[in-house]
Amino acid sequence: MISYEDYSQEPRKVFDWMRLLAPKIILLSVVLGAITRIILALISPGSINAGFIGWMEIFGLGILNDACFAILSLAPAFAIYIFLNDVKYKKGLGWLIIIILTAATAYSFYPENFFSSYAQWVTKLARIIASALLVGFCIKFFVPQIRNAWRGLTLTLVEFCYVLAGIVNLLGECLYWHQFGVRYNFIAVDRLFYSESAMRASLAEYPVIPIAIALTLIAIFVTWKMFRKYSVGESSNMGFSNTMAMLVLFALLSFGSLKWLDFSSQKIKNSSVTATELQDNGCWKIINAYNSGKLEYYRFYPVIPTIQAQKTADELLSKGLNAKDSTDEIPKNIVLITLESINNEYIDEGLCPFLASLEKESLSFKNMYASGPSMAKGIDALTLCTPPTPGRSVAYQLNKKVPAGLPTIGKALQSSGYATAFIYGGNGRRSNLRRYFSQNGYNVIEKKDFRDISFENSMGACDDDTYEEVLEYADKRAKLGKPFLAHVLTLSSHSPYSYPGSKLIGKDERKEAVTYTDEALSRFFDSASKKPWFGNTIFVVVSDRGSEKSNENGPQLNYFRIPALIYSPGFVPPAENDKLCSQIDLMPTLLSMLHIQPEKNFYGRNILASDFDERAFVSNFLQLGYLKDSTLTVLQPMREITAFRIEGGEQIKVTEPDATLQKETQALYQCASDLF
Repeated sequence: MISYEDYSQEPRKVFDWMRLLAPKIILLSVVLGAITRIILALISPGSINAGFIGWMEIFGLGILNDACFAILSLAPAFAIYIFLNDVKYKKGLGWLIIIILTAATAYSFYPENFFSSYAQWVTKLARIIASALLVGFCIKFFVPQIRNAWRGLTLTLVEFCYVLAGIVNLLGECLYWHQFGVRYNFIAVDRLFYSESAMRASLAEYPVIPIAIALTLIAIFVTWKMFRKYSVGESSNMGFSNTMAMLVLFALLSFGSLKWLDFSSQKIKNSSVTATELQDNGCWKIINAYNSGKLEYYRFYPVIPTIQAQKTADELLSKGLNAKDSTDEIPKNIVLITLESINNEYIDEGLCPFLASLEKESLSFKNMYASGPSMAKGIDALTLCTPPTPGRSVAYQLNKKVPAGLPTIGKALQSSGYATAFIYGGNGRRSNLRRYFSQNGYNVIEKKDFRDISFENSMGACDDDTYEEVLEYADKRAKLGKPFLAHVLTLSSHSPYSYPGSKLIGKDERKEAVTYTDEALSRFFDSASKKPWFGNTIFVVVSDRGSEKSNENGPQLNYFRIPALIYSPGFVPPAENDKLCSQIDLMPTLLSMLHIQPEKNFYGRNILASDFDERAFVSNFLQLGYLKDSTLTVLQPMREITAFRIEGGEQIKVTEPDATLQKETQALYQCASDLF
């Protein structure tokens, strides 16, 4: 019962807001976590035979995990706490803050900002936060009389957001567990940040608006019950010494919490997988899933007996091995140019006239499909020559533990006396590129190693500067008389789509950047053609990726067909090859032309071989597609298999997947998943 005294008592003034908020949020997280575990245990399809000691372990470790994550989650509130004083409203500092917030807000509305590569809700949230901070600060700066009332309202809203987030997460974890039988994993990451259509499809199954209203009302009531006795309008950070003490305490607690959560998730396992999932913290699981980029293949995808899978894969991979009888290697230099985000649609629109003309002088593969939707997936395809794996790229998944001597194109060429280099105008930390290439024998040349940079943006140096480094590297290696591979990754056609001479805002920045990319490529070939090593060099030009556009019909094939060509006047006759092929086949085809032995783990095959088996591997981060015989067979999480007949560019779902294609798809992806 709510008594009259609950309404009549004057709220107690709180001057140190963090001391009020932190204990309550930690306690709330522990309570909600316990409720979540009880519900998850009740809705689990099978019984959990943990015993009394086991259940004590589940809930004991669960409470500790939830408390530790709650401490980490207080970081945004602590950032607000640090600025809870009126010093920031002093004239000079205040105007500086307004300028910074204005710039941040303007950037959030820029069409190709940092957040645009994620789901739309991320971009919208960034705009809302930036705009709210700017408007709120301006009002308080120019109308000082309302600062206390505004502060009280803001801090109360923050309290409400924490409560609402906890309640929404409780419901989200229960629904996710009901569908997938686990806490959050990379499927959740994909739906939140990449496959927005999948998220919309999931939400369409529920009455979203009534649920949202109900959750909001519950959160309002819980917030009122927790904080009704306190007035926070006059809160501040209580001065420099108190702020520093709180900062040190928070840093120590956060460090300890971070170490414990990492240890708990990696080392502490229960008697069963389900029990281990129950004791974990769901929010920490999704952070881990984002950082690792992994999804366990055998747990979530349809599998067949290992012997059967290996036998089928071996039969398929026995085709397309060689096009020539000679075994004498041909020591040609190789320049592999991987163009960022250049799809066939740009060539068809006339935005890449040089690339279109180069195709006519090259061996051009007109029916090649990209392996994945990201640059890193393209790097996997071109270096490892294997089908894509669930989650993010192999290089990213390996992260700090990239082993030396991976079966890459670089290793195959190094065994034949080649020097290998990876040349990139950006930061080599992107997608773990620096560690991945350097651990496998490549000389990594990135932006920080460039001698001269004429233009750079937030991504890195422009393509012209990158090509200058390529020319310099080739000059040095040619003088040593040793064949080389220079793997080049461009970036000017990646957001923010700025380049030498570009305007701040154009009519279509992306298309203009694509045109610049083509022009820079033309200038590179013009310069390279005058070099003494040009006649002994093979140039491979290929796009890095398909599109992220996918839906319940799997990867959209129209967006995955990419330009790919091999150019070497006097050595490679110009021709158009119309065979259906995959990005993973491009470099094995080149190795065959040079009579160089490929690595045994390569799944890519020689497209020019008479017995080449026409097929393509096309995936996004979760859906693994196998295109063959005008049919796209797709492996889905939760052990589902769907198939689509390709007619006139449309993907039409079929009732029953073809048994042979289904078996091939499962065998190839299953065996490939065992490699890394």
